[in-house]
Amino acid sequence: MIEIHVAPSPLGPILYRAEGGCLTGLCFVGQKHFPKGVTEPAPSDARAASRMIEQAREEVNEYFAGARQTFSVALNLVGLCIDLKFRYRGSAR
Repeated sequence: MIEIHVAPSPLGPILYRAEGGCLTGLCFVGQKHFPKGVTEPAPSDARAASRMIEQAREEVNEYFAGARQTFSVALNLVGLCIDLKFRYRGSAR
């Protein structure tokens, strides 16, 4: 089941997307490359977030507070690995 939540951050609302016990997406609401077809829930959505989403939110909040530099939340990068590899190669030049 795909789960989507929006939470505030110092830089604006962040959309968290999880599926199968892994974080599968994280982006600022309204950013240029915001995923098409994703329905954005309201930040005050009453649904409880899964442990995965809560962990991601906690880690992002710690990052913005200056208390975290690495993340331990499980990620599912299927479909993104080639794109990330290309970006890293491209930025090394």
